[in-house]
Amino acid sequence: MKINDNIISAMNYIIEHPSNTGGHQFEDYVYKVFRRFLHTKNDSKVTCRVDTSGNIMKVSGYDEHKGTHVIEQPNGSQNWPDFIIMRENNCLCFEIKTGKGGKITWNSGFPKKNCVYIYKDMND
Repeated sequence: MKINDNIISAMNYIIEHPSNTGGHQFEDYVYKVFRRFLHTKNDSKVTCRVDTSGNIMKVSGYDEHKGTHVIEQPNGSQNWPDFIIMRENNCLCFEIKTGKGGKITWNSGFPKKNCVYIYKDMND
């Protein structure tokens, strides 16, 4: 199965098996689902920083021949993005948002290009 298929399968799983949590607990749930579907482990040796356009700025502990990595909070907690999927020196950024009544809390920044946003309405 290709990585794109695994990403779609993870997103479908999140839709079909919604978590009843919000905030950081929901972020952890989504992160773990992606790790499971992409067959990755929590590899704290791999670190990566990305700029606001999703371009890789700095990587350490990464071997491009060792497959896919899901890196949580690459720019630190409370900073965009929530996690990235990294493979062959390319990355896809993910940001997880919750809100109520269709209203998203954006904190200090608005949506960025080159990022997948996962939104959960706490009223659902």
